[in-house]
Amino acid sequence: MAIRDVGMPALLVEQMQEAAEAVCRRFGYDDVLIALKGDDAAEPVCVVAAVSDRRQSFRQTGEKRRHSDAEGQLLEWIGSGGEAVLVGDISEEPDHVPIFPDARSELVVPIARAGDCLGTLAIGSVEPAAFDETTVVAVQTLADHLAVSIENARECERARADCEYFRTMVNGLQDQVMVIDVNDRIIDVNVAFLRQMKSTRDEVIGRPCYEVVYGRAERCDDTEAPCPLQEAWESGRASATFHTHYDQEGKGTHFRVSALPLRDQEGKVVRVIGACLDVTAEHRLEEKLGTIYALGRELVLSREAREIAGAVVRAAEQLLEFRVCHLWVIDEERRVLVCWACTPAGEMADISELSLDSERGICVIVARSGEAVYLPDSSQDPRYVSGRSATRSELCVALKVGDRVIGVLCAESEEVDAFGEDDRQVFSALADQAALAIENARLFESVMQQREQLRALALQLAEAEEAERQWLARELHDQVGQNLAALGINLNIIRSQLQDEVVGVVRAQVDDSLVLLEQTTERIRDLMIDLRPPVLDDYGLLAALRWYGEQWASRADVVVSVEGREPEPRLAPAAEAALFRIAQEALTNVAKHARAATVGLTVEVDGTTVRLIVADDGVGFDPTRLGKADVRRGLGLLTMTERAEAVGGQCHVESRPGSGTRVVVAVAR
Repeated sequence: MAIRDVGMPALLVEQMQEAAEAVCRRFGYDDVLIALKGDDAAEPVCVVAAVSDRRQSFRQTGEKRRHSDAEGQLLEWIGSGGEAVLVGDISEEPDHVPIFPDARSELVVPIARAGDCLGTLAIGSVEPAAFDETTVVAVQTLADHLAVSIENARECERARADCEYFRTMVNGLQDQVMVIDVNDRIIDVNVAFLRQMKSTRDEVIGRPCYEVVYGRAERCDDTEAPCPLQEAWESGRASATFHTHYDQEGKGTHFRVSALPLRDQEGKVVRVIGACLDVTAEHRLEEKLGTIYALGRELVLSREAREIAGAVVRAAEQLLEFRVCHLWVIDEERRVLVCWACTPAGEMADISELSLDSERGICVIVARSGEAVYLPDSSQDPRYVSGRSATRSELCVALKVGDRVIGVLCAESEEVDAFGEDDRQVFSALADQAALAIENARLFESVMQQREQLRALALQLAEAEEAERQWLARELHDQVGQNLAALGINLNIIRSQLQDEVVGVVRAQVDDSLVLLEQTTERIRDLMIDLRPPVLDDYGLLAALRWYGEQWASRADVVVSVEGREPEPRLAPAAEAALFRIAQEALTNVAKHARAATVGLTVEVDGTTVRLIVADDGVGFDPTRLGKADVRRGLGLLTMTERAEAVGGQCHVESRPGSGTRVVVAVAR
């Protein structure tokens, strides 16, 4: 019967073999065998030790064969957790399958621990009745000791396997792991640590961690970024921080360093595990995300196309870490590419435009085709037009809005094949953002130009309206007023010349005519004042508002208050007229819609702005929900807004149902 290796710990096999040989020598028996329960279903019984006095001691391992009938009996016996078996004379036991060849008597005792049968210790002799009760007790005692040894060996093996498992797991980590003692000396490291340090275990074990990692002769004393390993020693708690290491060229590598204290059974910190992970890629990704976020904000907030071009070039330089970048925009009328922005290293005094009719040049090719072009080695591509001798690779991407190309974003590097797939994707995304932002800025500029034209036109219309009002008021005063005065004089003369005999009917008609004439004259006088109140020209805005407020209050039966001070110097005539007309329109809306008891007109003046505020205590309304029934009110609000914008001002309305209304107009002084 041979010893077979089925995963039993080598130390256990060696111990059992020594025990078997000791039993054979001590008691002088012919055969000794130790069999243990196997962990593998294919090998349920493992004979770990066997000695025969009649044959040589054997320690073969690796023999794989089906178990014999005797082994089958052992398996059945171990599985049943049997008690000791003593066969005094095998020849008289025909049902017994001998374990040892040629044996006449055999003793089999269980190797058990806490009620669990671990295996068996079998002894054989060529003599019949070779074992008595004393032998049984002695062999059972030996088996009990073997059970303890087996359990200890298996626990050691499990601990060793666990240790190996965790070592394998730690060696598989990207973190650089080291274990230090109370003197900061390294007592263990993983593969990643050795790889980073470019050292062997023998070169780092036993040396201070600060010497191995940083090349220092003493502990780290960085107060801004304290060593987490020292903090773990001192506080007894886990600690973590970030460190940046700079090489001789000033290039930074970013690490996340963490430390975990290890305690003994009494709770005392006896070791510290330090883990260091290179997070440079994550750090750079965060920087790129921050750059993209900042660029997005700048693109959203900027309304100047050339400012956007500069922002895109700066972002491209930060994201892709190259020195040369240009943003070209197509001038359709002149059929040229115009350089709107470039990095400082990309400035070329002699090249600011590229003809779209040229047959060479990557930027021109991309602008005409709309397809990106990447030259990993520009010196080997005839399409490249040398702008600077140091360039070795170039990347050009079209700026497209829909299918329309509006420009080109181009980057150059002094390294061959400098732009990877990720770089090209980021660059294309930047180009897409740039194209949309530039197009939006252009549209915004166009809208602002049109708005400025409309504002200028509105100002001209307002000035023309005021001029027409002045002319009409003057005409009414100079012509109609004088004619009415002459007519009144004539009627009074006629009245005085009437004879008594015709006084009756004619005098009554003349008197009616004089009354009608006086009413007409008064109405025309009011009309002249409404068209262009002289008080506005003579005394300014505040005086005109007081005068008009009194006039309006008498008609509307609403209490009006006017407060504030006259701007000094006075506003331009167009601005004064606009504010006065807005006040008129606001009061008209109050009379029609507000159902107010009081209205306040206030003129506020500060260093740069004059504000007119018209506030009532009426029913209010929701400015965002003007329905069809509020068309006239909406037109009135629109008129006020247009008048304010015509003189470079702003008008907004504050109101909500039940809370009155405030019209606020602001114009620059």
